[in-house]
Amino acid sequence: MGNPKTPYDPVREAIRVMHEARTRGEWEREMTHETLLPFLAEESEEVADAIRTGASDEELKKELSDLLLQVLFHAEIAAERGAFTFDDVAQAFVDKLRSRAPYLFDGSEGPVDKETQDRLWEEGKAREKA
Repeated sequence: MGNPKTPYDPVREAIRVMHEARTRGEWEREMTHETLLPFLAEESEEVADAIRTGASDEELKKELSDLLLQVLFHAEIAAERGAFTFDDVAQAFVDKLRSRAPYLFDGSEGPVDKETQDRLWEEGKAREKA
């Protein structure tokens, strides 16, 4: 499960396993962003179907893990060419929310009404485009 001196981190393990698969698996080594597109579309649709049909939590979790595989795979391919890593993708997510949902980072607590959320989201998008 990992080094006994370090707590187990399933995200780090997923990144490691994807790297191993890409390094060792012939099929994985042959994949590109483009050749993975049908799988990305398929896995996205399977997540949507699981939600639409009221699938069990276990089934939804399985489908989400298949979608995560796609994100890991694309990030690994990008890392190989020195473009970005999975950590960079995660940081881009945090940066987007920092810009568009600042209440998640300002130390405030409690619910935020939808009108405020919509306004802040649009303001963040506008700043990002400027």
